[in-house]
Amino acid sequence: MAKVGKAINESNRSLSRYLEEIGKFEPLHPDREVELAQRIKKNDRRALKELVTANL
Repeated sequence: MAKVGKAINESNRSLSRYLEEIGKFEPLHPDREVELAQRIKKNDRRALKELVTANL
């Protein structure tokens, strides 16, 4: 039973860290998403990275 409690605590810490990290990024405005999608179609790697990062 102690192993289960430890696993839950570790999971909660991981989730808290993840939420803290993604909280550093502003959500994309829909117009910006469209712009990035158009740039991605033209093989713009920076646009792809921005879109992926924003959707974490």
